Amino acid sequence: MGLFSKLKSKNSKPMDNDSVYKEIFSMISDNDEKAMAEITECLEKPRLYARDNYDVFDTKGLVPTTVSDFKVKWLGCIQIMIKYGYAREFGAKIDFDDFYKQFGELKIVSERGIIPPEDEIYLDYEINSWISCIEHFWGKSGMCVGEFDINSILPDDYKGRSRTVFVCTVEQLEKLSRLAADAGRKIDRA
Repeated sequence: MGLFSKLKSKNSKPMDNDSVYKEIFSMISDNDEKAMAEITECLEKPRLYARDNYDVFDTKGLVPTTVSDFKVKWLGCIQIMIKYGYAREFGAKIDFDDFYKQFGELKIVSERGIIPPEDEIYLDYEINSWISCIEHFWGKSGMCVGEFDINSILPDDYKGRSRTVFVCTVEQLEKLSRLAADAGRKIDRA
């Protein structure tokens, strides 16, 4: 065994992505007990989650019976955040009225009453502009819109069809981005 293989074996301890995922999704859901119970189930039994949620994977071009546990866990946890209202998936061609209604239904937005009036958002643009307007409205409140990267796990012909966003503080987003990178995933500002 050479010097480099000794170093590699010492430092190549596998990361526990499950605990990182739990930290990420606990932070986004403010440790919602029901959501976190499902997160734990998804992480502990990804094959069962994939089977029971076949349509989630199938609609994204992934075959649930053959997709890796690594992908099932990430996409599954994101779907659970959507189910409990902590995230929303927006199609690339969503119209403003649907976007505004669904964004306002995000748990953190509705509970804190932080959706700006419709006339504060420029209607003649698209989702990137709407999100920018919302963040501008929030000003120095420290709130921002984050986005999960799911495109990296989708087949090419499904990439860019939708965006999955959530709301958190800028400080939380910085931590979430670091945690996601540690787990080989990406979370960034929308």
